[in-house]
Amino acid sequence: MTAKEGEREPRERHFAQESKQHRIDKALDQCEDKKHGTMGEAECLSQAFESWEKDIADTYAAVKKLATPAELEHLNRGQQS
Repeated sequence: MTAKEGEREPRERHFAQESKQHRIDKALDQCEDKKHGTMGEAECLSQAFESWEKDIADTYAAVKKLATPAELEHLNRGQQS
């Protein structure tokens, strides 16, 4: 399925490794459909960025609860690289 003229394709069409569009990307698409122009796009992207930051922080907190101290050390070293 391709986008009609003047419409953009959903993000999942651009990333072959993903089979399902993430909820944050869906919200971004919906926001961009409602808000037009540079300011609207900037607002939508800002909201999506904040959502991704929270998602990453929540995931990291969950990993920290499950990981062993040695695994956390490897994770921390990897993040510093």
